[in-house]
Amino acid sequence: MGERKVVPFLAPTYQQKGLKLVGQQKLKNCYFHLTPGMSDGRGQYSVLSSPGFLDTVAITGTLVRACISYNNVGYAVVDNKIKKITSAFVVSDLGVTLGGSTGTVTMAATGTEVVVCANSKIYRIVTTTDVVTDITAVLTGIDALNIPIWVMAQNKRFIYLTSNSSQVHISAIYNCNSITSLDGFIPNTIAGTISSGAVTTWYQYYFNENSVEVFRDTGAEIGPFARVDGGAVPIGIAASNSALSIMNKVYYLGRTNNGLLGVIELDATNYKVVSTPDFVERINSYASYTDALAWTDTHNGHIFYNITFPNKETTPGLTYNTGTTWSYDITTNMWFERTSYDEDDDRETRHVANCSMYLGDTQLIGSWKDGNFKEIDTDYYDDDGTEINREIITSTLIDRDSFFSIYNLEIDIERGIGLVSGQGSDPQIMIEISKDRANTWSVPLVRSVGALGQYKSIVRVGSCGGGKSFALRLRMTDPVAWAISGITAEIEGSVD
Repeated sequence: MGERKVVPFLAPTYQQKGLKLVGQQKLKNCYFHLTPGMSDGRGQYSVLSSPGFLDTVAITGTLVRACISYNNVGYAVVDNKIKKITSAFVVSDLGVTLGGSTGTVTMAATGTEVVVCANSKIYRIVTTTDVVTDITAVLTGIDALNIPIWVMAQNKRFIYLTSNSSQVHISAIYNCNSITSLDGFIPNTIAGTISSGAVTTWYQYYFNENSVEVFRDTGAEIGPFARVDGGAVPIGIAASNSALSIMNKVYYLGRTNNGLLGVIELDATNYKVVSTPDFVERINSYASYTDALAWTDTHNGHIFYNITFPNKETTPGLTYNTGTTWSYDITTNMWFERTSYDEDDDRETRHVANCSMYLGDTQLIGSWKDGNFKEIDTDYYDDDGTEINREIITSTLIDRDSFFSIYNLEIDIERGIGLVSGQGSDPQIMIEISKDRANTWSVPLVRSVGALGQYKSIVRVGSCGGGKSFALRLRMTDPVAWAISGITAEIEGSVD
C-alpha cells in the first residue's frame, strides 16, 4: 500500500496547498460558509443552501420593474403602474399610468418625498398624502433637452441624471421640485455619455462607458457636489443597471476599451476586480450582457450582490430566454450560481428576482414573471412549492503521471433533516463521480441523509475506484435545510 492521505474537497482551489487540485468548484443554489477552527481534515468550509421564497404580496401585473422601501412603506413600479405596499402587505394603486411598461426605472427617497424616474419622466410621490405628480418640467423648464434617465438621493437632496450632454442636476434640500440652473454640472473628465449612477453615504458615482466619476458633498449651499481628487476611475460600466450600492461600496459590471473586465468593487476611488477570468469567459459567451441588472439579499450573515443576465441565450420555440443569475458573496468573496425552475417549460432559468427591498423585517423580491412580491428566506426550502435544484461540483484531483485510488468517501451532511411527510420526508442526495476532469459522470449513487430525527446515518461510499483524476458532483432537490460541513476521501497513490 502507498501512503494514505485524507483529501478535503470542500475548499476553493487556492486554499488547497500541497495538493494537485485544479478547476474552480461550481456551486448552484448553495454557497460557501467559513467554519474556522476545524482540525479533523475536513477543511474550513461548509456549504449552505441558498434561500427559497414564498408568494407574499399579490399584485395584478407582469413585471416588477423597481422597488424601494422608505419609512417602513414599500413603493414599486409594476408594468406601467406605481404601487404602494404597507408593512402589513396591503397594496394600493397610486393612480398614475406611466409612459411604458418596460425599460429602466430608478427610485429615490428623502424627507417626505419618493421620486420615480421612468420612461423619460420623473414623478413625485408625497408620502404623507400619496399624491403623485409628474414633475418632469422641473428639468425641461431649465433646458428642453434635459430628459431624465436616472434619479438618486443623498444628504437630503435628489440628484437627476439627464441625457442632455450628461448633465446632472441637484434639487434643493427636501424639495425634489426645486432646481436652478446653477445646480447643474457635467461630471466628465473622460469622454463618454453618463448612463447611470450610484450613491453611498458620502460619495456619488457617475458611470459612462469609459470611466466612473467620483464626487462628494462639500456642504456648500449652491453647487454642493465636487469631484474627489483623482476621482476618475478608468473602468467604465458595461451594463447600466448593474451598479448597486451595498455596505457603502458600489459593485458593477465593468469594461475597458479592451473589452469586458468583470465585476468591480468601488470604495471611493479605490477599485478592484472581484470576479474571476472564468466568469468573464462565460459572460462573453452570452447573447447579451449589456442588459444585466443587479439586486441584493442577506442571509446567515452573508451579503450577496446578485447580477442577472436576462439574455443568456436565445432558444427557438420558447417564449423567453433562459437567462442566468450569478451571486457574489461579499462576506467570503466567492461566487455561486442561482436559478429558478420553470415547470411550464421544464427548464432552469435566471432567478425570479428582478429587484429587492426590506419591508420591516421581511426581505422581499419583486418578480419578473408575475408582478408579485415574494418573501425570500432560508426558512423556505423551495420556491413557493417548486423544487430548487442544488448542485456541487468539487475541484478535480489530478495526477498526470500516476494512477491513484480513492476510497472511504464521506460526505459530512446535516443529518435527520427530513420533513414530517411528503417530499423531503426521506431526503436523498445523488452522488456522481468523474474520472476525466468533469467531462462525463458516472451513474448516480443515491443515498438517504436521514428522516426527521435520524441522526446516526452517515453518507459514505466505500470504494470509488482509481484513475489519474477524480471529481464529485452532488445533486439535491428535496425541500430541506441542506448543509454540508465537509467532503473527504482517503487516497493511495503518488498524488502529493
